[in-house]
Amino acid sequence: MIVILSMIISVVPMSILGQQNADENQIVYQKTFTITFSEDDLFFTTQNGYDLVSLSEGGITTEIGKPLLPLKNIKIALPQDMKITNIQIKELKQHTLEGSFLLHPAQPSIRSSQSDT
Repeated sequence: MIVILSMIISVVPMSILGQQNADENQIVYQKTFTITFSEDDLFFTTQNGYDLVSLSEGGITTEIGKPLLPLKNIKIALPQDMKITNIQIKELKQHTLEGSFLLHPAQPSIRSSQSDT
């Protein structure tokens, strides 16, 4: 079975709107971030006949039985006591990479402390 993989490389301007209580006054913050992924950030390997795709400084999806796909967690520092009221993705650009891949399905994790007794 061959699975066609459409890799998505994205440029994502994202806006976060939040409110912070300062005494009796409310301060409203709005910050826009641009997150960019490049084809150069991807690594392709083969293991046991399956293709593995990883992202530099990223993780992988772990839903058992679903294809292992690269992912990246984005952490954003916020002012103390800030409450997020809205997150918007303002634009999403996609680029499909050509190729046919047989993606490795995610497996259940096995604890190293498990024994066969």
